[in-house]
Amino acid sequence: MKKSLIFTILAFSIIVLPILGFLSFQSEEENIIKKLDQNLTFESIYYQGSFEIIRNNNKILKTFECWAKNENFLILFTNPEDKGVIYMFISPRQMMF
Repeated sequence: MKKSLIFTILAFSIIVLPILGFLSFQSEEENIIKKLDQNLTFESIYYQGSFEIIRNNNKILKTFECWAKNENFLILFTNPEDKGVIYMFISPRQMMF
């Protein structure tokens, strides 16, 4: 009787406890993925950016600021050549000022 009880406890600890540990780790992993997804999904954003246009030997640098909310956005160019040019998209229209 004593040997079978020890064997049962040993078998339980070898088989069941690692499974329970794995299930709790999987839950923790799912929580990390959900939190990462929440951090990457946003309703609105503001950023500054730049891009370079190369034609033949000429390099043109464009800089801008952008505000966006859901599908709508406003881009304001800040480089000297295009200063004040605005692209605006308010679904379903795109406008340039």
